[in-house]
Amino acid sequence: MGMSREAITKLAGRLIAKSLIIREASADDGRAQTLALTDRGSALVPDLAALADRNDAEFFDCLTAAERETLRRLLKSLAQRGHMTAIPIE
Repeated sequence: MGMSREAITKLAGRLIAKSLIIREASADDGRAQTLALTDRGSALVPDLAALADRNDAEFFDCLTAAERETLRRLLKSLAQRGHMTAIPIE
């Protein structure tokens, strides 16, 4: 399940307030905006990636290797069918 535009806008605002991302108007489309990490936000990426890896291990370790492969294959199939789409930022 994806996030609503309102939820993304609110989250982006919180991250901007914490100087973790910046929001810029798209040069190609005046209706679109681009979000980018700041230096401060980029500095958090290794720690956040390690935390995500620990969470994945804790959550998925109960599955066998075959079950993990089946899950990966099913999620990939859903993504390719367009059921997992990006939500444009307002």
